[in-house]
Amino acid sequence: MVYSKEQRRMKKGENIYKRSDGRWEGRYKDGFNDEGKRKYKSIYGKSYQEVKEKLNKIKAMERKPVTGKKLLMNEVYQYYMESIRFKVKQSTVSNYHNIYQNHIKPYFGNCKITKIDNNIINQFITKKLDDDCLSTKFIHDIIRLLMALLRFAVNQHWVEPIQYDLIKFKVQTKPIEIFTEKEVSLIEQQALNNLTLRNIGVLISLNMGLRIGELCALRIGDIDFEKEVIHIDKTMQRIRNPLEGVKPKTIVIVDKPKTEASVRNIPMPQFLTLILKKALVPYQKGAYFLTGRTDRFTEPRAMEKYFKNFLVSAGIINRKFHTLRHTFASRGICNHYFDIKTLSQILGHANIKTTYDNYIHSDILTYKKQMDCLNDDFINRQKLRHFPVNVTDFPVS
Repeated sequence: MVYSKEQRRMKKGENIYKRSDGRWEGRYKDGFNDEGKRKYKSIYGKSYQEVKEKLNKIKAMERKPVTGKKLLMNEVYQYYMESIRFKVKQSTVSNYHNIYQNHIKPYFGNCKITKIDNNIINQFITKKLDDDCLSTKFIHDIIRLLMALLRFAVNQHWVEPIQYDLIKFKVQTKPIEIFTEKEVSLIEQQALNNLTLRNIGVLISLNMGLRIGELCALRIGDIDFEKEVIHIDKTMQRIRNPLEGVKPKTIVIVDKPKTEASVRNIPMPQFLTLILKKALVPYQKGAYFLTGRTDRFTEPRAMEKYFKNFLVSAGIINRKFHTLRHTFASRGICNHYFDIKTLSQILGHANIKTTYDNYIHSDILTYKKQMDCLNDDFINRQKLRHFPVNVTDFPVS
């Protein structure tokens, strides 16, 4: 295709293009609508240069707000999202959108940014804490986004810095659920009796600690039989469709993993290597692991549903797929398979503290096992001193 001189001079991102009727059109931002969404207007000209000059005049007339007296929280949110859109993952953008639309916007959306003070924020926090449907961790995430918006407004010189004295509350974490040793045996038996790709995927997460999104995004080419490792460098998840008003409302994406530390090579246990070598013979390297096809994948929501039915068949009460990962980590620590640093790297945690806080915990079985070690040590010492080692042999006064 041959392009005209004017078309070749167009720069990417200028929002100027040639229409089918021969005219040139340029679009520019024109504030926000009542819902806080960006509005656009168009100008027209006979040439690219004419439209560009008109846009430059409009931009010169625009004044970036130096005061927030008339600036609403909805507008601050739009400016903030534009500033971070290409710095964070799509899933983060989607998560911020959901938090803002469902929690911050109904309370602060039409408030002038200069009117939001310490008392109003504390009233908002109190209201959220009274909502039994929200976890304290999620409330913490809401407040974190709200404060990020206010800091952004300060950095843009729209408002004066304020020293906030917010209500403090403890973020309560739910105890981590794991499968018992008996349940682990039932899961392994259920999977080994029918070695489908999905069932092998269950074994992989149970014995290697993969997240559900990492397993769903895994391709057969990511399994290196020569080095006997599985390479993790992507994750799959369902997020809100970034195109407003376009169906479907949600889409499935494959993106970078949760953190940089999540890009890792995990050594395979030998029994899994043998199973995989035999099971993957007929499949292409570019195929998704869970389906064996290049044109079809199993998304996390579908895998979660499959796992629910899997547990029913195995006679185990329903738990989330992520419980497999928790079980892998807990068994690794309690049975001394890994030191804490190695486990942290295998799990792909950003720092070792996450691993320590989540998995260095004890239950009554762990207490008993470790107390038995003290008992064995006591008996061994008494044997050396020729003392009686059976309880019935000790004299009772």
